[in-house]
Amino acid sequence: NYFDGGSVEMRDAGVYVREHNWEEAALLWKKIYDTKKGQKKMRAAYNLALYSEMQGNLTQAKAYIADAIALVKPETVDATVVRAYQLQLDSYEKKYQNEACKLFDELLYGKNHPIGRYVKSSEFPQITRDDILTFYNNGYNSKNVRIMVTGKVTNDVINIINNHFGKDNWGNGCLPISPKFPIETATNKRKIVDKKEATQSSIILGSFVLNYNDPDFFKLKVLCQVLGGDQISSRLGKKIREEKGYTYGILSYLRVVNMDGILTIKSDIKKDKVNESIDDIYKEIERLKTELIEDDELIQNKNSLLSTISKALENAFSISYNYNNLICKNLPISTLQKQIDDINSVNAEELRTLAQKYLKRENFIEVVVG
Repeated sequence: NYFDGGSVEMRDAGVYVREHNWEEAALLWKKIYDTKKGQKKMRAAYNLALYSEMQGNLTQAKAYIADAIALVKPETVDATVVRAYQLQLDSYEKKYQNEACKLFDELLYGKNHPIGRYVKSSEFPQITRDDILTFYNNGYNSKNVRIMVTGKVTNDVINIINNHFGKDNWGNGCLPISPKFPIETATNKRKIVDKKEATQSSIILGSFVLNYNDPDFFKLKVLCQVLGGDQISSRLGKKIREEKGYTYGILSYLRVVNMDGILTIKSDIKKDKVNESIDDIYKEIERLKTELIEDDELIQNKNSLLSTISKALENAFSISYNYNNLICKNLPISTLQKQIDDINSVNAEELRTLAQKYLKRENFIEVVVG
């Protein structure tokens, strides 16, 4: 479906489409997109997204549909149509992203590790009712629960919680045993899965870097922010998205799994530009190892991180989530303040040293799907 009313140019473009002359239609849509505003520009952007998808350029299609989303009036039929198409475009990429994520975890942790092993659909019929009951009784009991209460906490609230949960033991009253699994990172650290129908590839690069308890952890977050913490203003965003136009967005961040800090770089790249983009990623990493970050860039990225921390503590639910996260990791509440202090205090020389210490190409897993 496409928009073909509202102006002479849109009607003429519709005629071209019915004649299967999409190129001429796209020229008219582009003219409207460049010269009009409001609904006319929005509908032209939507049609150009369709045309871009047909040409195999999902990156351009997503850019146009993002413009259409920004222009469309909420709670209208047009908004429903545009949003549905945006979700359709997102689904194309998520299919490859999910496969890439699974392969990345498998290479990083090994097939025998719970994080590296994903359940297959063929395994579900093997699960019995007794299996589910055993899992429930072992995991859901009074010895294995924590209740977080934030906001206006009165004695009445505490009494209600105690009356419902604190009087008697329930469940089997035992803490579940968590077995230790060895990490078996693959020696062959590059995996490419070619999808002949794909016009884009989902890429993930990364490696273990340091434990969440490490004194350098929060300082390294600043380095990741500079590298790719923002899809537009970060170094990777400027190079691969803004300068070269190979992706709609690229991110780097520190992922924490069982206290393991994992540097992760993710993006969806034009298929024929994958190798060049990966080379650019490593070039930006090398810059961090050899050059000092300018003061203005460092301040901007610190402020961005601090803003994220502030937003993560803005309501009762987010506060309880963050405190519960610390308790689960057996960390003191002062960790929240330490994070802020480390971000504020780290300097360019320290960040260059951290880059040299942790961002080692020989340790990186590389996964490409698409």
